[in-house]
Amino acid sequence: MKILLENGRIYDHRTKINSISSLYIEDGIISAIDTQKHEADTIVDCRDKWIIPSITDMHVHCFKDSTKLSLSPDWIGIEQAVGNLVDAGSCGSNNIQEFINRNLVDTSYACRTVMNTLQHYFKDNEIPTK
Repeated sequence: MKILLENGRIYDHRTKINSISSLYIEDGIISAIDTQKHEADTIVDCRDKWIIPSITDMHVHCFKDSTKLSLSPDWIGIEQAVGNLVDAGSCGSNNIQEFINRNLVDTSYACRTVMNTLQHYFKDNEIPTK
């Protein structure tokens, strides 16, 4: 599949790209960033839009089914249009392997965690008051 995103403002801080240009993708791999016209199966006019690398949401709760706050990483990623997620302490040392199995193996999103220093995350209303 060949995709052309044309006429968008391409910005990438790492490579110092910041210009109106086109991004050409072949079989899921970026093969050109330029102003040339490429043949493509799909052409998207990105005029007045930004084309940027994947965004990371640094505070989500994506340990599926572990708390009322937690959602599926796939759902969060699609709903928020982000490519990388960082779970904000929904797991601890007792359940880190379960987090890995659910969030690094069974999902399509890059998901990291800030492991809680407690052995496990407090579920629902279990947070101590004293």
